[in-house]
Amino acid sequence: MLDFEKHKQAGENYLSCDVEKNLCFPMHCNETYEFLYCNDGLANVTVLDRIYRLRAGKCMVIPPKFAHAYETPDYSNVFICKFSKDWVPDFYEKHDGYVATFPVFSIEFAESLTRKMPFVTNTFKLKAVLYHILAEFETHTAFIPVDKKKVDVLNAIAKYVSHNFTEDISLKDLSDKMGYSYNYLSAVFNEYFGANFSDVVNIYRINYATDLLYSTTLSVAEISKKAGYDSVRSFNRNFQKYKGKSPRDAREFVKEGIIVDV
Repeated sequence: MLDFEKHKQAGENYLSCDVEKNLCFPMHCNETYEFLYCNDGLANVTVLDRIYRLRAGKCMVIPPKFAHAYETPDYSNVFICKFSKDWVPDFYEKHDGYVATFPVFSIEFAESLTRKMPFVTNTFKLKAVLYHILAEFETHTAFIPVDKKKVDVLNAIAKYVSHNFTEDISLKDLSDKMGYSYNYLSAVFNEYFGANFSDVVNIYRINYATDLLYSTTLSVAEISKKAGYDSVRSFNRNFQKYKGKSPRDAREFVKEGIIVDV
């Protein structure tokens, strides 16, 4: 499961490695770098306002505080390494305020590297691996100054939703908080998030609820409340809409080993 920024914060010298099947998560932003390697399939990765195709054998780097989203059209198997900027301070200082013109690239022996990476415990070796990845990234792309207003607006929106999706929030609340007009933020959601505000909040809630279904023994009613729903009926309806099955069916299928990813 992907981390929910509201519940898991990355600190100093943070590094985590994971493999995600059928990568899918709405627009969000992290305090960390993200290195992605597609083992198999295809994932669409949106960074700010651009969509990139991450195909099998390809890598990608997403800088800290850049709003991004994942979507899998059919199937994907993606290795993700998140690491805080203090692992690579020189690289961060050099490229802070810049965006890669094309962040998808290739690394020789990437598959072997990503298999071994989670088991490296020596700090100097880890730094060497991360700098090697970033050196290849830097070699394969150009960097241009980022549109600071765009970055700030998208990051503020993504951060607000990811920190408050379990509360009773609305686009008007966000408009009042940010000082932008309701119509402007509505247009931003439709253009960059590919959905309206309500849909984005519901996607966050349902993904969080799915995590709880798999990782806890909480009842459906308890999970519904923790995810921000006032009624179980509303929760069930939205879960069916976004996941194609009821919460109870999803939990039972996983228990029986029928499916792993929902």
